[in-house]
Order: sequence, then C-alpha cells, then structure tokens
Amino acid sequence: MSAVTTERATAVTTVVLGPKTRLGAALLAGAGSDRATYAVARDDRDRVELATSDATVISAHTSGPLLGDTPPSALRIHVCALGPVHPETARPEDDASFVARDLDLVARLLDEAEGREAHVVLVSSILALAPAADRAYYAGWKNVAEEELATLVAAHPGGRLSVFYPGRLMAAQDRSKPWHRMHTTFERLATLMNNASEGPGRSRTVGLDARLWLMARSASLMATTLSGSRSTRRRHGVDGATDPNERDGIR
Repeated sequence: MSAVTTERATAVTTVVLGPKTRLGAALLAGAGSDRATYAVARDDRDRVELATSDATVISAHTSGPLLGDTPPSALRIHVCALGPVHPETARPEDDASFVARDLDLVARLLDEAEGREAHVVLVSSILALAPAADRAYYAGWKNVAEEELATLVAAHPGGRLSVFYPGRLMAAQDRSKPWHRMHTTFERLATLMNNASEGPGRSRTVGLDARLWLMARSASLMATTLSGSRSTRRRHGVDGATDPNERDGIR
C-alpha cells in the first residue's frame, strides 16, 4: 500500500450509534486498525460496559467536540438503533426524546466533518416499507428517523445516506434450522454496511425473508384494492420483542 493510500485510510473515522446492539457489536468486532472507531454511549452504564472494546467511547451528552480537536478527513456513521426497538408499549414522549437526542448527535458529528466526505448508513426495517397493522407505531418511527437523517445529510456538502431494510437478524451460530437461511446474520449485515459506506448512497432490502414479506404485503394490498375493504383488526401498542436484550433497551 502506498504512503498516500495509507495516510488516507488512517484518516477515516467511523462512529457506531447503537454499539450495544448485536449488530453494533459485530461492527465493532470487525473494525480494522486502519481507521479511528468511536462507540456512542447513552449514559454512564453504557460507558462502563463499552470500556472493554477497542473503540473510543464518546457520550451523547458531551458538550465539547465529539471527535477531538482534529476533524476527520472522512466520516462514516453507522446507525444501528434510532427510535423504538420493538417496544412492548408505545411511549411517544420517551421515544421522541431519544430520537431527538440521537439526531442531534448525528448533526454534531456532521458539523465536525464540515467540508469533508461523510456517509451515514442507517439500518431500518422491512416493516418501514410495508408495516403490519400491529407494527404501525414502530414502522412509523423508522420512517421518521430516515426522513430526518436524510434532511441532515442533504444539508452536508459531500454527505451520502444509505438505508438497509432487513428482515429478521440472527447470530450465525443460531441459524440451526433450514429456514433460518432466509434470515440475515449480524455479521453479514455489518459487512454490507462497511462496504456501502465506501460507495455512493443507496437503499436496499436485505434477506430473502424481507423480500418475501414485501411480496406478501403487496398481495394483501392488491386484495384490498380489488375488494375495496380493509380489515380493522389492530392490536394496541406494539408487538413485544422476542429478544430480551432488545426488549430491555439495549440498542
């Protein structure tokens, strides 16, 4: 590798928002030594638990520069969690506060990279494109987060936004059944995010299950169009998470 290439590579800064999710952990585990990597802590507990990682831990409540006095020559922001993560009940005030906090942090990071290349990679959900009736609240927040991020990125010269819409995510060692092959592993999605951050902004669905879900929802919409009626069956709040780590707010 040439000296010029090495200098450019070491100047790239990566920030992981949601480092305590399993996807965030996969991103941190795969972080190379050729770039500075930062993990965002929501509070003191996060800071303590993230201290064992190789990433530099920064706080969402830090008043000074987040990335130090020297701005990065290129910035990558991986957003693994923004808004509700399968909450069991809708909490509009709390969720609005959390989203505003995280968006403010992204805005500050983009400001610190003013005049430099910046790529934000957001992991949304296939439900944002075709929500079920009992996930309308969750899907709505996903769309709000994406639109707000798009606005922030559009205001940053040289900014790019990529959005992934995965179905179910699993750890590689948990894919024990044949149908688990339809789902995406955290490690694979982390690789896709890293690769996407080096190219143009793009949006894509991830996983065979996500594509099948879109097909099923499209068929349902066509049936509604032809019949002129729609089921009014809805559940209150949001369906609960099956993963206790996500349900307890580890994002």
